[in-house]
Amino acid sequence: MDRLRSWGILACMTPITILLGSLASFSVILPNRAAIIHSISRLWSRCWCVLVGVKLHVRGKENLPQSPFIIVSNHQSHIDIPALFLAIDRPIIFLAKKSLFKIPFFGWFIRIVGHIPVDSTKMYQSGKSLSVAADRLKKGYGNLLVFAEGHRSGGPNLQPFKSGAFRLGVQSGLPLVPVVVKGGYKIHMKGAGTLHPGVIEVIILPPIQTTGLSGENLEALKTLTYQAIEKDLA
Repeated sequence: MDRLRSWGILACMTPITILLGSLASFSVILPNRAAIIHSISRLWSRCWCVLVGVKLHVRGKENLPQSPFIIVSNHQSHIDIPALFLAIDRPIIFLAKKSLFKIPFFGWFIRIVGHIPVDSTKMYQSGKSLSVAADRLKKGYGNLLVFAEGHRSGGPNLQPFKSGAFRLGVQSGLPLVPVVVKGGYKIHMKGAGTLHPGVIEVIILPPIQTTGLSGENLEALKTLTYQAIEKDLA
């Protein structure tokens, strides 16, 4: 029954994704591109959460800076993405595994709206993706979301962080906003083909400033962010 329900959700989301992806493709020529894509992404996310049965609880919205920032989040499941689009009411682009861009319709949609594929197994490709991210931040595509673990944890425990988000933070001088996502792995378990109703809690923590930091501060910055997320994830 769970599998049948999950296939039904995917059947509903496929035409929705095609329609919204088509609308997003036209927005790239408009001057207010980021705002339009933000609205489309939030509508797409709301459709996902309503159909799956996600109840979203958000804390800490007051911690979001007014100026551009980099979101550093843990990653439990694919449902984290729509949850974060709804929790953080600001234009967002994100770095995501290259394999996600190969998923029919979904991959097409996230590529159109400006999200960035990254191959974490190849150092030079990761560096190239960070350069693209920095360029899009400068061009006003939105704030950058990075899943610092580099992959889904598939459970409640936090995995070691990659360095990319912290290197970009130091280079750009933009603040890092640690974000905790809890409960996603219960809704879409890693490796399972089923979706279950449930609760996701998103906690937006106070920003960590990077102005004046250098490469020598990279590991300390990573540790500070990891500890902040780990504390609220427990």
